[in-house]
Amino acid sequence: MQPCLDYTDILRATGMITRSAAEREIQARRMVFNVIMNNQDDHAKSFAFTLNQAEEWQASPAYSLTLQTGPDVQHHSSVAGYGSQISREALIKAAKAADISEKTLNTIIEEVCDVAASFVATANALGDAIPAAVIKSTAAKIEAAIKAL
Repeated sequence: MQPCLDYTDILRATGMITRSAAEREIQARRMVFNVIMNNQDDHAKSFAFTLNQAEEWQASPAYSLTLQTGPDVQHHSSVAGYGSQISREALIKAAKAADISEKTLNTIIEEVCDVAASFVATANALGDAIPAAVIKSTAAKIEAAIKAL
């Protein structure tokens, strides 16, 4: 099964709907998060917009964020045409297509990687809520995604 949407389109649509560079960057951060955290269930219904009290459109709060393997181990939304084995270059290409600079995207990638790297400590702080085997396998996927970037 091929991805149904591309983040290039999501980022461009965000720009058209919100007319805001900050909102495009929010969606770019979600793109990076989904790649690093292996949320492959990033289909079109995972992206929405809300109208604030100033009557400005903005990206809705994030939802449906979880480690999830997609069809054929691919993201539902591709990144610059890639549904799997997504590289830093693909992330940058998608961002640039929506007028997000390489410097900005690299900063976003580093920030998301820093937070993702704390997964084990955060999960362990929850006590027995998450089985050790799940923490270990999830951490391995996150570490592999970070290394790939």
